[in-house]
Amino acid sequence: MSRLGLFMALTDAEREKLLAARSDDERLDIVQGIASEWDPSRILATDKAWYPIHLALSGRRPVDDPDHEPATYPLDHVIMGGRSLYGKGDPDTDEWIIRLNEPRIVADIVRAFETMTVAQMRALYDKAAAIEPDVQCGDDDFEFAMAYLDEVKTFFAREAQTGRWIVFSADR
Repeated sequence: MSRLGLFMALTDAEREKLLAARSDDERLDIVQGIASEWDPSRILATDKAWYPIHLALSGRRPVDDPDHEPATYPLDHVIMGGRSLYGKGDPDTDEWIIRLNEPRIVADIVRAFETMTVAQMRALYDKAAAIEPDVQCGDDDFEFAMAYLDEVKTFFAREAQTGRWIVFSADR
């Protein structure tokens, strides 16, 4: 299981096509097509850092009913927020995670990121070990995740200015 994460900012045409798709396979083909174009101005790869980032920002594993109305909005929407576009939204049984955040949510996330300190993120990150014992929470692991989180913050801030929808995908 690789679980490599990817954020993609969608054009209006891509968003419409993705939302009009009638099957998981069709939506996956669309997402993979966007990813294959690899436009660094609208794609951000997060390696495996997306998972500990999600645990820290949301305080829960992605499998814990990702479609519920979360208590840690908007930060829990960075990875598993918005609309599930693949399977039942269960990363333990679905082959893929595909989640779509609308511009309003992207803007809310950016505002929340603006007030988050490194110390707050470290405290959240340290709690992730209690949620998922397999997540490494040492200093090197934290630095790895923080480097990617800094890129995620920059990506979201840039896309909030454009008003684009952001899709997150990860394979199992």
